Amino acid sequence: MDRRVILAIGLMLIVAVLPSILFPPKPSPTRGAAVEAGDTVTRVPDTTTRAPSEAIADLPDAVRDSAPRILPDSESSSAVTVESPLYRYTFSGRGARLVGATLKDYRSFAATDSGLAQLIPADPQFLASRLVVGNDTISLADWAFQPSQQTIQVRDSGTTLSWVATRGGASVRLTYRFRPDRYLFDVSGDFSDIATRGLVLVGLGPRIALVEADSVEDFRVYAVVTKATKTESLKFGSLDAATVVLDPEGNPVTVPGERRELSGPFEWVAVKSKYFAVAVMALEGDRPQFGGAVATAGLPSGKHNVRTDVLVSLPAPGGVFTYSVYAGPQEFGRLARVGHDFEDISALWYRCSHRLVAPEPEGNALERGDAGRATRAKSAAGAVQERFAEVAAGNDEVIPRARSQSAGGMSSDAHSHARALCLVLCIS
Repeated sequence: MDRRVILAIGLMLIVAVLPSILFPPKPSPTRGAAVEAGDTVTRVPDTTTRAPSEAIADLPDAVRDSAPRILPDSESSSAVTVESPLYRYTFSGRGARLVGATLKDYRSFAATDSGLAQLIPADPQFLASRLVVGNDTISLADWAFQPSQQTIQVRDSGTTLSWVATRGGASVRLTYRFRPDRYLFDVSGDFSDIATRGLVLVGLGPRIALVEADSVEDFRVYAVVTKATKTESLKFGSLDAATVVLDPEGNPVTVPGERRELSGPFEWVAVKSKYFAVAVMALEGDRPQFGGAVATAGLPSGKHNVRTDVLVSLPAPGGVFTYSVYAGPQEFGRLARVGHDFEDISALWYRCSHRLVAPEPEGNALERGDAGRATRAKSAAGAVQERFAEVAAGNDEVIPRARSQSAGGMSSDAHSHARALCLVLCIS
């Protein structure tokens, strides 16, 4: 073969191959691929969305075929205000969510807010519901609910707010029933147009709004509290927070935080700060209790995990369900009147000294200039905490040991003795 022909073929091969070597194509992101952020490599979990389950075939065609659309507040029903002498609750027509809880007897001490205490933060998930039917989940958070009234003054127990949302010919109905003298209201729902059995997932979170002057102290006590046979607390800070990394294209990707499953059944599930709480409660003995809950950590604020979304599951036989909601202060007396050991949501020392150190209602001693009373209250609170510290350290002489008490300083019936300890400290 002619030497020039061979040279031409060689040059053609170089032209064809060399660009792919010098300029390799960018690898497409793969499921579970590792991406580089700074000097570290973080693995992005598989977030591929699965196709809708065939189980949704059990639902009406109109509901199954209607694609959900997130409605901005301006397109959904306007906000609904429910007001009593104690509170002002605000609900969004989008999902009938609780988006505001202003307590008229409490003031905020946050640096950016000196008005009344308002418990619900931006972008809340409180009372955002999902229906689980078969293997499919239907979010109601984007459904436009029409309220029976836009403004309600609660003067009598049993004052109700009704909601109706319709999509594809199927309706969901909700009823909220309020009391003028309690931070507790009842929720009942009916989705039997869609299915006659299933689960309701009720949202809580991502946190209680900051109303304290010391934000770090408040962040440290943020927790999910549950009551089964006993009360248990899961602090937000014990969960690994979500992170933001870069994908191969240089785009930020949020890696979900730690997901913790909480096994029920539960009488109540709450999200709390230092002095306030929002809880969902199964108070009726003849109705199903909450089957369990899932807590998922969100993005942190500085060093602190301050966001955790919670979903609580509730059986809905016949397509109907009911539960109660508490949105208010951790006042020992009010919590105790709810029953179901709801007062255990607070730490023991706090339950004892609560009236001395909790945010004061409007018109309190400080606002009236009664410095002497305020000083005595602080001194008493300090004495209570010192007494509790001595007991916790094992100084049995602070409180005489009962005959049934164990050598470790606490009774084998720890729950009843804890209540007795609280009483002694409170009246000391």
